[in-house]
Amino acid sequence: MDTKMKVCEMGETSRNSMTTIDSIGDDLLTNILNKLPALHFASASCVNHSWHRLCDSILSTPKLASALSLNPSIQDAVDEVFNKVFAEPIRPHFAIVAIGQSFEMNVALRLITKKLGTAIPIICTAAFGLMGRDVATNSFKEIPQWGEETNRNAAVLLTVGFLPGMKVAAVTLSKSKKDALFIDEFVTNIRECSALASGCTSPAAIMLFAGLGTDTDGLLEKLDCAMSPETAIIGDGSSVFICGGTCIQKNSKNSVAAVALLFMRDRDKPNVQGNIQFHVALSTGMSPIGPKYKAVSVREIRGKGTTWLTAKRVGDIQELDGETVLNQIYEEMPGLLKYPSLYLGVVKRRKCFLGSNEVKWITSQVFHEVHGGDEAQLFVEGRGIKTGDPFRVFQSDTHVALSSLKNVSDKFRSLKQGSSGVGSSCLTSASGNNNIIFGGIIFACIGREDGFLGKNDVDSTPFLENFPGVPLAGLYCGNSEICRSDSSLYDQELGSYCCFAHSYSSVYFVMSYTPSGPRI
Repeated sequence: MDTKMKVCEMGETSRNSMTTIDSIGDDLLTNILNKLPALHFASASCVNHSWHRLCDSILSTPKLASALSLNPSIQDAVDEVFNKVFAEPIRPHFAIVAIGQSFEMNVALRLITKKLGTAIPIICTAAFGLMGRDVATNSFKEIPQWGEETNRNAAVLLTVGFLPGMKVAAVTLSKSKKDALFIDEFVTNIRECSALASGCTSPAAIMLFAGLGTDTDGLLEKLDCAMSPETAIIGDGSSVFICGGTCIQKNSKNSVAAVALLFMRDRDKPNVQGNIQFHVALSTGMSPIGPKYKAVSVREIRGKGTTWLTAKRVGDIQELDGETVLNQIYEEMPGLLKYPSLYLGVVKRRKCFLGSNEVKWITSQVFHEVHGGDEAQLFVEGRGIKTGDPFRVFQSDTHVALSSLKNVSDKFRSLKQGSSGVGSSCLTSASGNNNIIFGGIIFACIGREDGFLGKNDVDSTPFLENFPGVPLAGLYCGNSEICRSDSSLYDQELGSYCCFAHSYSSVYFVMSYTPSGPRI
């Protein structure tokens, strides 16, 4: 009997001394949770209040995750990028899915939506090329997709962002059956959405995807007029895209001409653990050539979206036809490219109406690609040129592109303070605060592929050299990269004006985070 009692007492003692996972301590448990894939991490956060608190502390800082797959099967490619992006804890606030042009957007969006759900905005775009870190080799690749090669067109790039202390929403621009753009409604929806989320009518940043063939001049002019100068505006002005998840579309009967991804401060969670900032840099790729001109006779060909015009040199009275203008330009070409692309950089001063009462004058430089000229007219892409508008001719310029890439790299280098570990780098702002760089997105012109720049994988270099290990994604655009910048980057002679739509350029959208407390 005594022996039985001793055995029972030993069993009871053993049960009381059993170690549960909760008894290992918060530090070790946090380390374990931090290594879980995102889906298992989400399940772990629901175990109990203590685990939920630890999971929240892990996700207290922002994160950008991105992955590229070159798998020829779209199902397998989506699985690969999803598994890579969600291999670590993240709660997505938005997703951008870029695919090669041999894949179908509807299929890609359906596959991604099945995995992510419909609670966040999802933008799916068929880009002219992709930049990303390959899931198979872990090497960063720039893949322009211009040509018939099937293997260059089969690709999926998934980019997901988690931005605590901010809200992200997608607002669409509607287009009527006669291609009329509802720009005022679009801008009003952006302002209302931003005011509701942040208490301010201007978001911190706008990432715009405008449909291929959309006349963006009036849209960008209105955005510049309506948004605060502090609002960063970047994107792709010649995109092929569809929207998924949560998108604000007031009139579902009309087609969608553009979508804006809005990044807004969350008024309900101001500076929860710190402050997210957005930085923009532009690498140009064109240089002015020849004298300054003024438009004289202007004719818009609305059905083709082009303009025919004559011009005169500033200070002269002789009206020049298109052939004469082009001959003057060709005579001054230094031969940097055998057949460079030519653009008119037109300075436009226009009235901009906000609502029924507010009117602003906006001066901007707008690029129009030159299609050619004859003994009567000069033919250019786009509309909106008026008699008297001054302009210069610009040519695509490899040397300018390489030089401006160095300037972007120098800018990043001068800001960088040091590394804070894998996946982030430090950047010092003008206020002297330490910012953690946690991600970047590039919008590059397809014209800047290796044939133009003379070597491979160039546009990503300024970011990768300065912020190694930080997630980076990139899209190639069809000669219409959007970046709110200054025309003086191209030419000092015409003055300093806002310049939105670019060609032969690369736009860098860099995300940083300033911790609210002392960094450990």
